[in-house]
Parts: sequence; structure tokens; C-alpha cells
Amino acid sequence: MTEEIAEQTWLESEKISAFKSKLHEGRRRFLAHAMCHALDIGRLTAEDFIRHFPPGAIMEGLKDRASLRAKILTTATGVKFKIAIKKSVASSGEDLLIALDEGEVDPATVVSLFDPDDRVRHLDNQAIWKFVIDDEFWESTGTDMAVLERAKAHLAFMLDRALEDKLLTHQDIVEGVTVERFVEVLPREALGNIIIGALEAGRGGAPFTDVELLTQAPSTVLVEHVPLAHIWTNVIVPKIARAQGYAAAPAETDARTDESNTPDKDQAKTKPDAPAKRKAPPAPQAHKNFAKVKESA
Repeated sequence: MTEEIAEQTWLESEKISAFKSKLHEGRRRFLAHAMCHALDIGRLTAEDFIRHFPPGAIMEGLKDRASLRAKILTTATGVKFKIAIKKSVASSGEDLLIALDEGEVDPATVVSLFDPDDRVRHLDNQAIWKFVIDDEFWESTGTDMAVLERAKAHLAFMLDRALEDKLLTHQDIVEGVTVERFVEVLPREALGNIIIGALEAGRGGAPFTDVELLTQAPSTVLVEHVPLAHIWTNVIVPKIARAQGYAAAPAETDARTDESNTPDKDQAKTKPDAPAKRKAPPAPQAHKNFAKVKESA
């Protein structure tokens, strides 16, 4: 039964919408795709989206896009476009709220009218990230296998998408998981494939880098054997959420929540340091310490 659930979940994950973000920035493309994938596999719902972004917030985000506000209102309320486009932001929000409350339109229809790229363009990106991680899916356990399999599928998608959008390097993933953790949790077959790959690379005079390691143990393998919370805490949070500004850094969070850390007047006058620019990703490094893997195998 467990295998059937896992297979069905991965099939659903592969049958996601044909949406392809046209946003130029990798950090914004990633956010659009992560949001879509969470909805497509049923990890999150349109009702969840409306809970995070009620009608007033949606219309406020579209305050400079009267035509898009009108497009949503025309379908949701039946009002003619030429009337809808003249409505104020506040009035548009009220009309959409009434339409939802009265069942004239459902959340799924509203979300479908709001293109993912437009959501990222016009809504607060940190708020979108909070929506994407709403249920803390990385803490899923085996209590509900369907939920756990969706969590695995979504985390694997995030890793692959972040690599594609160049938010992560293969080295970021390997260093976050750690070679020691690979050796500890991967099954003998996977470790055997890694050792074979390393030997073949060595015989051919080629380095065995992070890229080759993750070719032998891709994201779908990692999420099956490495605890999701470990990947989340050591890869997604520092390398994506904080690095891309989706979530506040710990110091920034502490300053907002811990009143005992309030700076004195002199410190308050001091301007904070400018955020450091993200360095170009380093070249893949050969894994010299993979000798440990061979010995332990």
C-alpha cells in the first residue's frame, strides 16, 4: 500500500501544469514554480492561497494593474469589463469578497485567473514564501503516508528547481547534507553506485565532483533516505530562503521578537551594514574524502 501511495504521488508530481515562468530573475522564477508545484500536487490548496491573500490583499497588490483586477472581477462577479476596470482597489476587493462569500466564484477560479508570474510580480514575496511553507511540510512523518510522499516530492522539486534557477550549486547541497550523512543513511546499492562512479572517473583521469555525486544520488534518492528536516534546515533555509530574502536572517528575526535585545540610543543611530552580495558559485570540488566512503563500504 505504501509503495502504491508513493508511486501515485510521484506520478502526480510529474503531471504538473505546463506552467513555465517567464520571469527574468532566478529567485522569482523559483518562487513562482515552487508555489505552482505545491498547488499542483495537492500539498496546498486554492483555499489556502485565499487565506494568505484575501480579496483585499490581492486587489491591493494589483493597484497598478486595473485591467487584471477587472479580468478577475468580470469572471468572479459577472460585471462587465468596462465597468470593472473603473472600480477602485477597495471596491474591487469588496466585490470579490462578496462573490466568494456568496459562492458566486470559488477560490480555485480566482487563483486560476491570477497568473503565477503576476502573483510574484505584484504580491509580497516574503508573504508568498510563507504561503509555500504554510504547513511546515518538511516535518511530515509516516503517520499519513500520502502527506509524507507529497512532502518528499515537493522538497525534491525545490532542490532541482533551485539548481536550474542557479540559486543553489551541487556543492551547496552536498555540504549541507554532508558526506558523512550520505555514508550514514544511503543504502548499500546507492553507495555502491557512488563508489563505482568515483572509480570510473578516477581511471579516466576525471575528477569526481559534487555534480557526479548527485548524479548517482539525485534529489529523489536524497528525500527517501535523508530526513526532510535535515535537508530543509541545512540546505533550503540558509541557501535559498535566507540567501534570496524570502525569510529573515536569525539576527533580524531576533531583533524583531526579543525586546531584551533592543539596542541603546547610540547603537540605534548606527546604520546597519549593507547586505553582502551573493558570491558567484564556486567550481565543483573533487571529493578527496570519498576514500572514506570506499573504506566504510
